[in-house]
Amino acid sequence: MFCPRCQNEVNEDMNYCPHCGYPMKHCPYCHHLIQNDDLYCPTCGKMLHKASQDDIGGYYEPLFHEGNDNRHEHQKTFKDIPVNQKVNKVVVLVSVIVLVILSVLSYEYIEHGPSLTPETSKTTLPRQEMTISGQTDQSSLIGNQNQNGQAYFDGKNLYLCDLQGNLILMDQNLNQQKTLLSKKCENLIVHNDTIYYTDANNHFCEMSTDGQNQKTILSKAVYYPYLDNQQLYYQLDEDQESLYVYNLESKKETKLNDRPTYCINVVDDMIYYLSKDGIYRIRKDGKNDEKLLSGTFDNVIYSQGKLYYLSTEGICAFDIESQKVSVIKELVASFINMNDQYLFYQSMDGSVERYDLKTQEEKTIYNGLVEIGYIVGDKLIVETSVSLYTQDSYAVVMDFDGTQQQRLFFDGQGDYI
Repeated sequence: MFCPRCQNEVNEDMNYCPHCGYPMKHCPYCHHLIQNDDLYCPTCGKMLHKASQDDIGGYYEPLFHEGNDNRHEHQKTFKDIPVNQKVNKVVVLVSVIVLVILSVLSYEYIEHGPSLTPETSKTTLPRQEMTISGQTDQSSLIGNQNQNGQAYFDGKNLYLCDLQGNLILMDQNLNQQKTLLSKKCENLIVHNDTIYYTDANNHFCEMSTDGQNQKTILSKAVYYPYLDNQQLYYQLDEDQESLYVYNLESKKETKLNDRPTYCINVVDDMIYYLSKDGIYRIRKDGKNDEKLLSGTFDNVIYSQGKLYYLSTEGICAFDIESQKVSVIKELVASFINMNDQYLFYQSMDGSVERYDLKTQEEKTIYNGLVEIGYIVGDKLIVETSVSLYTQDSYAVVMDFDGTQQQRLFFDGQGDYI
């Protein structure tokens, strides 16, 4: 399979092209790659979207065309049907009285009833107050970076890329919004009053938290960046997608392996990562590179001694100590994200589900198809999918139980921009 944007070869299980970052769409039934304009899955043949009128092909021939004008062949003569001239005067009088009464009541309500002004409409549809709190788990930070990392919460402020890629700063109450960067950026990391990010060319950059002092650190395409103190781990695209580490102080770059590397998980002295043929583990110094699990997987996330990932079986967990695999949830459309307590996934019927890792309880928190999901503190931000039903994608922030939901970057009543 080839990426529609850069035409590089990609794996069937990838959510994003590792070369250009283009989102790859999968069939919700068989999980094979599909194109944006596919109405039916080319692999399993199931319908992906409801066809619109413009999508329906076929040949149209006018009923009457030149040389075959038969419009007058079937003309018929109809006799006038006599109308009963007898009208019930009582019915007419009652109808007139009812109309007069309704007109008077409508006038009185318009003149003396509550007026619909911008002020009253705001109280009619009040905006829900939302506050992001808590810390973002390491597993969630990894899950965010696996999906281009366009959201980051540092405990006080939310840094979020809008749908055009601009970097927006807002406080934890989602107020006092300020544009820090008016150009595309991804892979946000905030550390020691510095914002690290990748630009439109996937070059690794930095700037201060007020949007000033922008500069490029690595003028090469990097993916899955993970900052561990002063050590930056990343996939270097130009070197066969191999794993590298770069020291921000000494500016020394070191190659750690010789195989394609995705979904980088830095845990203590080890790095767990996904490659084309399975899940691997390597020491931070590049030694003892070993395969833990063979197969084709997606979205590998470390949490509490286990590696969670998406396979053809569903969402699975690999226990690192016992080397055993367990299937957490079968038949899911996508593995969205997780923290140390919950898994979030897209079900086959199109809803976003929350799975409790301790109680194994499931709860529907959002109805609708989503492309990605970022966890920031105690909130989940999802970006909806574009289809024949919804032509515009938008972002929604919600509590983990789905009780509070607000649409982001939308100039509508009851929502905030």
